[in-house]
Amino acid sequence: MTTEEKDRLFKSIQDIVNDNPVLVIGCGASMNYGIPGMWDLAVAIKADFTKTPPISEESKNCVNELVSKLDAKMGLEDAMLSIKCTGEVENRILKIVWNQIKPKDNEVFMDVIQSRSCLPLTDLLTHLIYNRADAGVNVVTTNYDCLIEYAASKTDAYVNCGCSQSHIGHFIGFDNKNHLAKLKVYEGCVNIYKIHGSLDWFVDNNGEMRSYPNLTYIPNEMKPCIITPGTNKYERALEDPHRTLISSVDGLFKEASGYMCIGYGFNDKHIQPNLLKMAIERKKKILIVTKDLTEKIKSEVIAKAKNYIIVYSDGANGTKFKSSSEANEIIDETTEYWKLESFISIIQ
Repeated sequence: MTTEEKDRLFKSIQDIVNDNPVLVIGCGASMNYGIPGMWDLAVAIKADFTKTPPISEESKNCVNELVSKLDAKMGLEDAMLSIKCTGEVENRILKIVWNQIKPKDNEVFMDVIQSRSCLPLTDLLTHLIYNRADAGVNVVTTNYDCLIEYAASKTDAYVNCGCSQSHIGHFIGFDNKNHLAKLKVYEGCVNIYKIHGSLDWFVDNNGEMRSYPNLTYIPNEMKPCIITPGTNKYERALEDPHRTLISSVDGLFKEASGYMCIGYGFNDKHIQPNLLKMAIERKKKILIVTKDLTEKIKSEVIAKAKNYIIVYSDGANGTKFKSSSEANEIIDETTEYWKLESFISIIQ
């Protein structure tokens, strides 16, 4: 990468970030901290059902089909989308997923509060809100873990996840999302839209959702309020709070100056249709920071969008930059800018 290329490219990246884009954060942003990915969850699901098979014959057949597909190296999401899970199987999977992710999430939380771990997302959020008391930073995520909340809580901003701020929180949405941020003790507001739910959200037998921060086990008569992969995913998206969140996110995408995607592979139909529609029709800017240039990014962004920059690994110790405004790919062999802790140096 020549000095001229670097100056030109970094200036374009800075322009996108400084225009306060909507942040879209996927599971790739959490995996470096030990949060289980789809492969780990698939292994756990197979092990749990092998140890304790389901009760009904219909559920047993469902599990056998799922395990068979996973054994054939089909990805967890594709495998679950190809079958119709029974309620028994779906509820078991909810608990398996929660029990796999929650302990790792707790480890990150303890590292953060004991200052053993610094989340680079904190630096990005701080940059976006610094000296802008009325700044609202909007974050959209499909992740269940709370790493974004931990990072945001290390800033001076008010953090809004859509639930009331108490030990027993209820969903209140984002209609007045910047109201509390006006208090003098806060500098800006970070709004976190967790469209697939959160580890600290639970639904009781009456269908009421509540937020119980930092529980270490699932309470009796409750189940995690998260949307897992599978054919039931789209049915669950029609239920609140997910329906309200997805509707709010659609509005965010329409109003956004642009989008910064971190560790997001463009594999979720709740997010990318409207994001890409705005990017294509209105030529809004997309900045993608990711380890791998996935086939979805190639087919959905590079092939269709008009205004993008993609920052990704060169497969060694450097970075590749692919931009709609550059004729050729630009390579830096010295720095892993696709890692957020290094990417921050571009914008500071």
